[in-house]
Amino acid sequence: MDFKDVADLVVSSGNRIDNSWRYFVAINTVVIGWLISLSQPLTTGLRLGLCLIYIVASLLNLAALVREYVVFRQLVVELKSKASDASLTEESKRLISKIELKLRVPMTIVVNIVIVCVIMYLVVT
Repeated sequence: MDFKDVADLVVSSGNRIDNSWRYFVAINTVVIGWLISLSQPLTTGLRLGLCLIYIVASLLNLAALVREYVVFRQLVVELKSKASDASLTEESKRLISKIELKLRVPMTIVVNIVIVCVIMYLVVT
């Protein structure tokens, strides 16, 4: 693969990550809005069921996001190695060499934990 092929894969992988985050935000916004707008309290059984379903769905989403970030990181490493031989400006090569992804997975985990805690609080109270 040449630089362009790897760059296309990086963009495609980044788009999949962006879409996953869009779904995450949309679904959680709807769930939080629904929980806040409830006029009657939920039964204990319904609360437990909602908590279980939401936790499982959140774990599946988090696992998918982490996998996507692992693939994205590998593609960026490949892109950096191909950039040195590509016919790019020195500025482009410098910018590509500075792409940093160390905090993406830990921050994804933190954001997911915070949102799960907020939703669990809304379900329980």
